[in-house]
Amino acid sequence: EEHDDKLVAASEVGKLSLENLKHGENVIEAIERAEKLKEEQEQYEIAYKEWMALPKGIRQVTPPPEQPKADTLFGKSIPEFVLDEITKIRSSELENSLKFLHFSHMEKLLYYIKYYIFNNINVELATRILYFILQTHENHIKNSEKLSKLLISIQSRLRSQLQREQDLLGVNISGLKMMMKTLKQNNQDIIEEDDIFKNRASFV
Repeated sequence: EEHDDKLVAASEVGKLSLENLKHGENVIEAIERAEKLKEEQEQYEIAYKEWMALPKGIRQVTPPPEQPKADTLFGKSIPEFVLDEITKIRSSELENSLKFLHFSHMEKLLYYIKYYIFNNINVELATRILYFILQTHENHIKNSEKLSKLLISIQSRLRSQLQREQDLLGVNISGLKMMMKTLKQNNQDIIEEDDIFKNRASFV
């Protein structure tokens, strides 16, 4: 009977791993799809500015650039599309599923996390993901000045949010503060805002 219990337990672990792998793959796919549309949107905005800069006579006979289709994300904004895929993962399996993401995807995810936190969208989940990324990729982040500055910006925002809405947020960022303290350097400027992540309206 004990042997049977071990087989059942092993079966459950295998099932869980496959489920986690599938969720991880879905998050990766969502990030890559969102990044592709983000790049298309950026290229469209550049092309549109160039079209608007044409002399009026030429512009009248030149068709404007075609805007990327928003319906490819089922009516959601770019970061909300990524978040929607993450929220499909059971809370107890979040970290196990995120383990399948490579650092390149984690790095992109950090910018989406910044968007969620700055726009007060599911801050508790965003903070939990952020803490997981810091735990698993601390050395990579320490060696990147760009990501270090990004995290300082996020930390500053979280601190102000926590002071205003400590009871509502229901998250403990003391561990986050301790880890991020090692990233902060003297006279380090806050990272410049990425225009496409600055305002919710800038997303399709």
